[in-house]
Amino acid sequence: MTTAAAISFAGALLGIAVFSRVPIWALKAWKEMSLRRLLAAHLLTYAVAVIVSAFALAHGGAPQWQVALASFVVPSALVFALDALGIYFKMRDGTRPIAWFTHVGGKRNGPMATEAVTAALADNSLKPTDWIWRVGFKEWQQVQTVDVAAAAEPPPAPVEPKTPYLLRHWKGVLSLPKSFWLSGLVIAFLFGVLYFSLMRLDIADYPILVSVGVIGLWLALLAAMVWFAVGVVRAAERYEAEHPKRIWSIAAKGATVIAALSVLAIFARLGVPQIQHFADAIFETTEPRYTVALLRDDTELNVTGPMDLGLSETVDEVLHDHPAIATIYLNSPEGRPAEADRLSEIILANNLNTYVSAVCAGPCVKAFAAGKSRWLSRDAVLALGRPESGAQDSAEAQPHIAKLRSFLRGRGVEADFIERALAVTEKNAWRPSHAELFASGLVTSYATDADVAQAGIPLQEIDDAEKALDQVALYRTLREKHPKAREEIFAILRQGTVKGEAAAEMRRRMWAIITPIVAQSISSASDAALTSFYQIAAEEAEALAAKDAKACEAYLKGETGGFDPALLPASLQERELAATAEVIRTSGSYAGQPVDQKDVEAPLMQLLLAATADGFTAAEFRNAIEFKLDAARNCKGTILFLKSLQGLNEPGRSALLRFVAQRTAALQRLSRQMISGG
Repeated sequence: MTTAAAISFAGALLGIAVFSRVPIWALKAWKEMSLRRLLAAHLLTYAVAVIVSAFALAHGGAPQWQVALASFVVPSALVFALDALGIYFKMRDGTRPIAWFTHVGGKRNGPMATEAVTAALADNSLKPTDWIWRVGFKEWQQVQTVDVAAAAEPPPAPVEPKTPYLLRHWKGVLSLPKSFWLSGLVIAFLFGVLYFSLMRLDIADYPILVSVGVIGLWLALLAAMVWFAVGVVRAAERYEAEHPKRIWSIAAKGATVIAALSVLAIFARLGVPQIQHFADAIFETTEPRYTVALLRDDTELNVTGPMDLGLSETVDEVLHDHPAIATIYLNSPEGRPAEADRLSEIILANNLNTYVSAVCAGPCVKAFAAGKSRWLSRDAVLALGRPESGAQDSAEAQPHIAKLRSFLRGRGVEADFIERALAVTEKNAWRPSHAELFASGLVTSYATDADVAQAGIPLQEIDDAEKALDQVALYRTLREKHPKAREEIFAILRQGTVKGEAAAEMRRRMWAIITPIVAQSISSASDAALTSFYQIAAEEAEALAAKDAKACEAYLKGETGGFDPALLPASLQERELAATAEVIRTSGSYAGQPVDQKDVEAPLMQLLLAATADGFTAAEFRNAIEFKLDAARNCKGTILFLKSLQGLNEPGRSALLRFVAQRTAALQRLSRQMISGG
């Protein structure tokens, strides 16, 4: 039997034992000592339990009669049998004439009335050397040692002073049925009521109460089991001394051993993990492992670390104090479902966007799904699985699973994706690819620099950020040839990192320093540096045009706010930085004379012919590189200009490249001068 099945059986047994008391009392089954009335009471209880259970399992569908009927057969039969035994023992322990038992010739006889024993002695069918026993004897005795007539009416038992029930059970002075059944049912009932009452409380609202209560309850169960077992064993031993049949005392001892082992097994499977779980919760109330920080001029909130107790309350307070927050970062490898539930409600109530730059696992995924727009970095990982409780796959986790399924469906996530995620546990979580996440509807898109402050590679420390920049050829070159500019750039990085400034804004400010240096350097850079610089410009414009014509146009016009560098392949961005570094590094290497316009007339004519062959008229080509047409045509014409320039033969190509570099650093201004002059 699995743990889930054992818990379900124990719940049914407890429910039948408790609620059957009402019809038993109404039908006076115990008062009249009637087995027929007892049977009727239990049949009525069984019928009610089946009806209620069948409809409870329906969940809006047809009543599940077959499951309900099967679930209560054994528990009902077991409780009825126990009650029947109780009536039997009660009847045997009632006031009645002494009953004698004899052993004659190896055969046991009885019970016999005193008159029957006297008659047997008179007719010699019972000899003085035979053995005899009655209630009150500790062992069998020879007939000749017993005065049968004098013992006809046993003396009344001494009245013991009234002692508490707990002590009477512990000493074993209770009757065996009362010690076993009453004490056992009281323990089961009290533990069940208190346990389920505590588990219904939200631990986020009452962390200390729930944690201490659950831990104390499990420890109290162990102590109660010791008290129960000792009392039953002592009562069973006393029963053996008063009754010739030992079967009931043996059965009670055996059942007690089984009950004790069952409690120990449940404690090991459920109690120990829950004690550890709630002990951690007590410490978490004073030692949270998460951090919460404001970014981007207090418009973004960064939540990092496990979703421990108190996180949702902290986030709610920060949002109340900073109403401009529009996006919350979630990077959490683990946490408590209750905190994720409340955090998701807060995110929904405040209409926040959610963003994961590193890892979001377990309960974190539900909070992420609550976002209006749900963004990932290109290196982010989401780990999905069904919630786990103290006992893996127990019935206790089913409501959480159903709630999570319903929530994700309500957020627009595909049903097949949800079922695949819930098919594994959080311990063996599924990490879907980004393509699967986008297709499922769980993730909206990748985050851009315009969306979040840290869409690129997250730089955890300023020193690490500076070291990372020094690995880039461009910044190494600036350190050698323009150290003051490099310091200004690193100051922007330091300030921006501390303030949580958007990467796009930091990049814009950095390039405001770098661009004039490039404009100074390009006219005297080497031919090879110029060739590489303009070739990469053409490739980047072409890459942007394939995704968004407006972004391509903004790039060519030098409008850094009009396109997202993240749309460019990382390898191309690296080549761009290297080419820019080479332009700055080789500045001053060209010692020739400036190139005049008359020196490039022939190459310019070749460019116009190439444009005509590609479907442009001379006027359209001029308008395209002056950005007077629509974005797509402007982008196509300018890319054609750059690529055709690269395809010219020497010395025309070098002359035209040098002419471009000498005249302007802005491509559109350069092109306008070239075409109008041509």
